[in-house]
Amino acid sequence: MTMGDSLLAGIAPSGRAVSDALEARLGQPVVDRSVSGASYLYPLPISGSLGLRIERQFVAGQWDWVVLNGGGNDLWLGCGCGACTRQLERLISADGASGAIPSLVSRLRAAGTQVAYVG
Repeated sequence: MTMGDSLLAGIAPSGRAVSDALEARLGQPVVDRSVSGASYLYPLPISGSLGLRIERQFVAGQWDWVVLNGGGNDLWLGCGCGACTRQLERLISADGASGAIPSLVSRLRAAGTQVAYVG
């Protein structure tokens, strides 16, 4: 399964998305749950549950791997200053132990899946 933002979803209609390349290489179906414009810190509940909040893209199941990305929209739309330490810390702390990204990776791993984070 792939989850994340436009870096994974942006070219999906062309048949050249990351999920398409993974399917071709692995010879296995890959579910693409990524959504253009998605972010980790998305505040709205309804559209967030439709995939604009990256953590809500996860669907319980027996996934061997989740390829995950995201965070760019949180920085670009989240603070707009280009040097916003507070917003970055909300995504991932300096030591990598806390924040929205490590929290989601931990949750996915607790569900029994391996995670490849790209970004």
